[in-house]
Amino acid sequence: IDTLNLLSMMFVYLDQKTHINPSIKMLLDHMRIPFVRVAIKDPYFMFDAKNPVQILFDTLWSTCAKWTPSSDEKRDSVYNKVASILEVMSQHFADDYKVVDDCIEDMDLFNKAEKRRSKLIEGRLISAEKARFQKEEAISKTECYIDEKFSKATLPSGFLLFIESNWKPIILMLNLKGFNRNGKEWKKVVDVENQLLGVLSGSSIVAGK
Repeated sequence: IDTLNLLSMMFVYLDQKTHINPSIKMLLDHMRIPFVRVAIKDPYFMFDAKNPVQILFDTLWSTCAKWTPSSDEKRDSVYNKVASILEVMSQHFADDYKVVDDCIEDMDLFNKAEKRRSKLIEGRLISAEKARFQKEEAISKTECYIDEKFSKATLPSGFLLFIESNWKPIILMLNLKGFNRNGKEWKKVVDVENQLLGVLSGSSIVAGK
């Protein structure tokens, strides 16, 4: 009887935990029946940290406590896995601990897969953020370069359109790829720019005529 009262207190405590999603609480509540079955067979099982049912519940608890639900529970991998484990326990467990051991192994494999998936997603997010920062930095460098190179000269509108539409993307590409300003790629760009400015400086259209 003491064990059953302790079980009841444990589930009341679970129900009072505000950081656990109500949907998961409802799922975990289905563990009552397997716990009662074990308690009838072994009244002291809750004091045995190696008891399979106790290990399974601890595993489920740890998984659910860290769970952030998605907008669609039917497609939520954690919710579905916990639900499937509890369904197996509800339908197939009486006193056969092999069923519990299989559920523990299933949860362990699932949690390892979820951990790998989380690391993969985290890595992609970091890479995406790094790429965004690099792009913003490259755009800023490109704007500064174009302004420094061409703002001091009075240039015809057609040439300015060429710079904006055709030349700026080339400079942006060089900045994105991180080519050294003293390298051959930049030297080619500078040579072309100097040639263009040289031609324009001797042309009557430089002044907008």
